[in-house]
This record gives sequence, C-alpha cells and structure tokens, in this order.
Amino acid sequence: NGVTNLGTLTEVAGVKTQLAFTTQPSSAATTNVNFPAAPVISVEDKCGNIKTTDTTSTIVLVPKLSTQTCSGTDGNGILSSNPASGSTVTNCVITYGTMSYSFGESIRVCASSVSLASASSSIVTVSNPVPATTSISPASTTINSGSFTLIVNGASFVTNSIINWNGS
Repeated sequence: NGVTNLGTLTEVAGVKTQLAFTTQPSSAATTNVNFPAAPVISVEDKCGNIKTTDTTSTIVLVPKLSTQTCSGTDGNGILSSNPASGSTVTNCVITYGTMSYSFGESIRVCASSVSLASASSSIVTVSNPVPATTSISPASTTINSGSFTLIVNGASFVTNSIINWNGS
C-alpha cells in the first residue's frame, strides 16, 4: 500500500541555550507592592523548547530602564523577588511567587544565567502610590518670623516624593 510505519516519534529538547519569560510580569505595578502577576522564567533550547532536566542554572534578575536591553542602563530602584535573584531553577523553570520594585519608573526585568542568552521582560510601569498627609507641624507660624522646619507626617511617601506648599 506504499505506507511504512517508522514507529513513534518523540520530541526531545536540545542543548540549553537561552532563557525565556513563559509568563510575563504585570504591565502595571505600584512602588514597593508585589506585582499583581509575577513572572515565570524557563531554560530553553534554540528552538524554544523548555528543557526538563536542568537543576543547576541560576537566574540573576536586574531591573533595566524600559528603553534598554539587558546590556543597557539599570533602573534606579531595587527589584525584590521570592525566590531571590540568584536562585536555581527546578526542572528548567523558576516560578516567582512575589516580585516588587522600589522606584516609580518604567522598567524591564532582565533575566540572565551563565552561558545562556538573556531574556528581557515586557515593560512594567511602576507608579508611586498617592501620598496622604495626616499632619504637619507646626500647624502655623508668624509671617516674617524667620526660617523653620516643617514636619510632614503621612502615608505612602517614597524617596522621591515632593511636597508643595501653597501650590509651589
């Protein structure tokens, strides 16, 4: 009948060559708050097949400005994650339970590992929370009485928060 059965073919992943974000981090986040969705990073062969036997590759995470590649300019904040940067993959995959960033700016998360091509996430826009003032001290002072220190108390202030007095 002209048909020859050559048996069952099984796809086998090749040699590990690259990292890939199989789940991207959230596109929007708030400073120092866990991203709504944390990423999953996998070790793949050159065709994008996820390896299944690697338990030795460590993944280092570095925040990069959103306009940069993995070799570009670092972000201004600190990227925190669980598991921590430098952790080892399990069966060629690392799933982050939490991830947060300490500065309001747009970033990409760069994942790298020795002898593997790096991977860059989609853009994450990290916004500062809206601060709320609960008190100021002194509550008032006499005009032209000289300089004074104004203490502002509240919530959700970050390092680069700016307080305006009478609109300026």
